[in-house]
Amino acid sequence: MSGQKLELMIEESAELSSSPGNFESRIKNGRVQLPTSVYSLFTQIDLYTVEQIIAFYLSYPLDLQDFTINHLGWNIEQAKMAYETFFNLVEPHIDQNAFETKEPLVYLLNALPPNADYEGKTPQQLENMKKS
Repeated sequence: MSGQKLELMIEESAELSSSPGNFESRIKNGRVQLPTSVYSLFTQIDLYTVEQIIAFYLSYPLDLQDFTINHLGWNIEQAKMAYETFFNLVEPHIDQNAFETKEPLVYLLNALPPNADYEGKTPQQLENMKKS
């Protein structure tokens, strides 16, 4: 029997603490437990499942790494290592389609999706569009 796997929820665990380069997460009772600092990192940007975290990372890797650096006080290499370790941990427990690149699910800081009407326009052309 081959069925699609359910989304893997994240939850906070006061027992865990992260270290530079490792979120120190674990899977317990069908959920991914994360230290409070890491859990708050993801929930601040409305990410509550592993699949959402993966989709965001695939769409905006530098934004998520930068947010991680600022939130946890790590450097870029530590952030990259933490995500690699995290994805290796959860990979056997999620649908492999989660790692396929697709349209972004969310926009950081409530940014609007790109508007095709503005692509390739000069600043003067955009200003003229505002006036009309």
